[in-house]
Amino acid sequence: MTRARRAEARERHPLDRILLYTVSAGAFLIPLVISTSGFETYRTPKLLLLRFEAIVALAAFAIGWIWNWDAIRDWRPPRFDAIVACAAIAWTVVTSLLSPYPSISFASLITVVVGLVVYFAAMRIAPRVSTSWLYVLFVPVVVNAAVLLLQLNDYWVVASLDDVNKMLPIDRQRVAEAALLGNRDDIGTAILIPALLAWALVMQRGVRRRWIHAIAALVLTGAVIVTRTFTTFGALLAGLVMLLAMKSWKRAVPAIAAVVLLAGAFAYFDAPMRNRIEHAMENFRGGEVNEASSGRLVSFRAAWHMFKDHPLTGVGPGRFGGEFFRYGLIPGQPGPSVGFGEAHNDHLQTLAETGVAGYAIFLAAVAVLALNARGARPDERAAFARDASLPVATAFFVSALAQFPLQLAAPIVVYATTAGLLRGWAVNE
Repeated sequence: MTRARRAEARERHPLDRILLYTVSAGAFLIPLVISTSGFETYRTPKLLLLRFEAIVALAAFAIGWIWNWDAIRDWRPPRFDAIVACAAIAWTVVTSLLSPYPSISFASLITVVVGLVVYFAAMRIAPRVSTSWLYVLFVPVVVNAAVLLLQLNDYWVVASLDDVNKMLPIDRQRVAEAALLGNRDDIGTAILIPALLAWALVMQRGVRRRWIHAIAALVLTGAVIVTRTFTTFGALLAGLVMLLAMKSWKRAVPAIAAVVLLAGAFAYFDAPMRNRIEHAMENFRGGEVNEASSGRLVSFRAAWHMFKDHPLTGVGPGRFGGEFFRYGLIPGQPGPSVGFGEAHNDHLQTLAETGVAGYAIFLAAVAVLALNARGARPDERAAFARDASLPVATAFFVSALAQFPLQLAAPIVVYATTAGLLRGWAVNE
């Protein structure tokens, strides 16, 4: 689409212009917003802004439907997407009603609806934007990586030095690695998909300004490595390997080699990362697998036992943290030293909270994006979407094995927006 045609389209589509501004503002601001005066500095402000984005987008859809702006009444998302979305909402309602604490579970229903609204809003605007729009996702995560680097070098960006000196060592360490997102895992889950998308742009045939995309890919990959999260790095590698399967060895092998070399250099020269790897290897050799996994096997075990006790409907959406100690205690052994509000594994947490049907819907949602790789490629945006969809779905699947992106606002907005754009570019031409 030429610049003149894009300008003409914007003039003729007031609804899409509102949605475009809303989706763009949410994708850019949510990873950056914090509150220094509230009870929760990082996650709560982002969640509130995510809900506000969804409210504005939903209002735009409602107004468009009432006055039929841009023929909104005639617009239909792909059938499979609509079925999965309806199933997710309906099953969350059912499991919330059956939950021992419905008021808590219905908060999860709000999150499901919010994510779907952002997804469909991004899908709707996709034909009006080019792949260059992805830099709206890239910039805020690079800012977070820069803040993290400053914090790791004792420049306290968020908290004042006086406040930091009053903290316990464990809290001081958490603040040191928070950036503007909360902790290293939160940062990793937010950076993962933008890094993979940047590499997909580099490998795209006929792409213009490839060198700019290459710089972005290297910077974002460096940001992933700086977080020192093994799961995020493994998910990025898995996504790159899938890109290799979708593209040619000529383009993909240098990208994977660059990622491995960057990670190796960082692990060698960065003392904390080197110590963490050595500590993990010592724990594995000594049979302390739980210590090597940062204590997450306890939460995995608790989630699995929740599912075994409630295989059909789970313990209720949002109820993992409330049920953790009931299932995390092992007879004859010391109890866990800390409580887990999340399972740190969205696969197991979905099983634990919503049962086997909920997990089937989870897999169907991943399949929607993965199967987007199949189909026609009428232009460069559709070709990019087809090539990037399966790697993005793969990276998310791997990340969710030891992280919880579906429970955090920043990763939700990144995943929902990315998936909506990729689907929109592929099917709405």
